[in-house]
Amino acid sequence: MFYVVLADAQRPGHPLQAALTAAVDELPGTWREVVIARDGLGRNAADVSARLGLTPRQQRAILTRARAQLRERIAQRLVQNGPP
Repeated sequence: MFYVVLADAQRPGHPLQAALTAAVDELPGTWREVVIARDGLGRNAADVSARLGLTPRQQRAILTRARAQLRERIAQRLVQNGPP
């Protein structure tokens, strides 16, 4: 479900675009690469794992943690700035 929101919020002019962009920019490097590849570009897990030199388990763990951090950061921004 989160990946649908992530992909939708990337559309120019979407009210969550600024919060999403800032939250993605704050992710550690590998986490950012995994999220962008999986949720932004729609790449499959095997492809992302191979490209980044990760095991499937590592890729899955990174994606889970990155998505959780994104949800938290976006929620913090919405609380601070109000809903879009």
